[in-house]
Amino acid sequence: MANVQYREVKRKAAVGERIRVVKAGYTMGRYNNGDEFVVNHVDRDDDVYVSIEGKDRLICLSEFVVLEPIASSPLTSDPLYAAFRQFVADNADELRRLLPEIDPPGISVGGIVGAPVTVADSGAVVARTPKLTRAKVITKATADVAELLRIGNTPFTRLPEQGPFFSDFFTVRFHVNRTKRTVTTLVYRGLGETRVPDAKFTAKCSPADVFHAEIGKAIALRKALGLTVPTEYTDAPQPDKPRVGARVSDDMGTGVVTEFDGYRGIEVNGGPCGGGFWTYTDGYHGATTLDDTDVDYGDVSAKGVAA
Repeated sequence: MANVQYREVKRKAAVGERIRVVKAGYTMGRYNNGDEFVVNHVDRDDDVYVSIEGKDRLICLSEFVVLEPIASSPLTSDPLYAAFRQFVADNADELRRLLPEIDPPGISVGGIVGAPVTVADSGAVVARTPKLTRAKVITKATADVAELLRIGNTPFTRLPEQGPFFSDFFTVRFHVNRTKRTVTTLVYRGLGETRVPDAKFTAKCSPADVFHAEIGKAIALRKALGLTVPTEYTDAPQPDKPRVGARVSDDMGTGVVTEFDGYRGIEVNGGPCGGGFWTYTDGYHGATTLDDTDVDYGDVSAKGVAA
């Protein structure tokens, strides 16, 4: 391991990877915390076998972390790199003012091509965290639900966290009530429904938030499975304006946006000629978005998810 740096990662190991024991529990006196091994074999429970005194010995998944090599940059050995780093540190304030103007689209920082960058007090050039958008949250929630449902119906797969359904088959049914702004998840152990679900959770949208069925499904499913709910779901950004397909309300009534003029006006339920009304997105008659499940956010189509 000379001249190679590693980082500890708590995950499943693959054959050939190096592991470090951090929570020795089933040692039989053969290994201790801090011992490192190379994986020879991985069984169906993701426990591993390693060579100890010439024999294959079992180490459980809960006992080890995987050691991932940290790639070193060839620049660190270049004397010009040290001079450049010092230049950046000495001129950090000026660079901060210039970067927003430059910010070239091809720059790569931390593997993110086109990432906006800033200069830290140390002089390091770092990527700014991309702004979280409602469209991104919807995309993540939709993919999350699909992956959890896949795991529940696929042999030899495990949920990402320990819980009551960690290694079980399970079947899921969703009940979406857009009037009450709730999503209820029923989870049945095994590949089929029983009379009584083995787990149930109802996610209810706060009166201050805009309802979206896919976000509600992700929250309710994770809760029912005993998994952690990402804060992106519970603190999702709200829509910046009423959009076509959204259910809105103002002092003129409640309905679905059927047209948006791109500025301040929206047509609801087909407008006055269609038995609906026309209103504003802001001001005294500003419409409030209640439900954007059927809004198409560009490449994120949420249509039909609550049918």
